[in-house]
Amino acid sequence: VFVALAWLPKATVQAAIGPVALDMAKQAMQRAKKEGVEDLDRYMTDIELGSSVLTIAVLVILITAPIGAVAVMTAGPKLLEKYTEGEAEQDRIESGKLKEEQL
Repeated sequence: VFVALAWLPKATVQAAIGPVALDMAKQAMQRAKKEGVEDLDRYMTDIELGSSVLTIAVLVILITAPIGAVAVMTAGPKLLEKYTEGEAEQDRIESGKLKEEQL
């Protein structure tokens, strides 16, 4: 459960994909202008859609990052246990992974 909460604020995909759609639309518009295309309405629509994708990506980042941070800070102490070195070693001895004679 904690791992799922820890992944929530990760917005690397949104940060990577957000500007790509807008950049591709702008590049297509520039190519069309160079080729002498007169009807650029389609390209303007693509730029508007790319801008919308970028805006949504930024909003997703701004919304999920604080929610995820609060979820991790709140759930961490409740879901995770902290072992001392002595406890961890005792667990290994009890499970048979570490023999007492190795100590």
